[in-house]
Amino acid sequence: MTLEQALAELSRSRRVSRNHIRIPNAGVSVTVTRLLENQVGDYRGSLSLLLGAVALVLLIACANLANLLAARGAARAREFAIRAAVGASRWQIIRQLLIEASSLALLGGSSGLPGSLGS
Repeated sequence: MTLEQALAELSRSRRVSRNHIRIPNAGVSVTVTRLLENQVGDYRGSLSLLLGAVALVLLIACANLANLLAARGAARAREFAIRAAVGASRWQIIRQLLIEASSLALLGGSSGLPGSLGS
């Protein structure tokens, strides 16, 4: 139900109760708010700042990992040259690097997942 529909239903029920039902505690009022506003309330700014900080830390971690993989690839340049000299195609070398990076990402994600679900 949208907020406008809820307010319309509330005003309709007020008219019905005012015309037909005499309520002893007529001073009772009802307010309609969105669920997100009810859950978050005044902490929206703080939560946005926290989300930004988490995104920044994730971005730094991804840049760090990319830098480490690039440095590792540069250190393995001799290995790649030997593989190419032996007869490995460029696609085979790229496929090996993609498999290594994917397995590293899978292992890192699977080891980090229980920690994020536990808290």
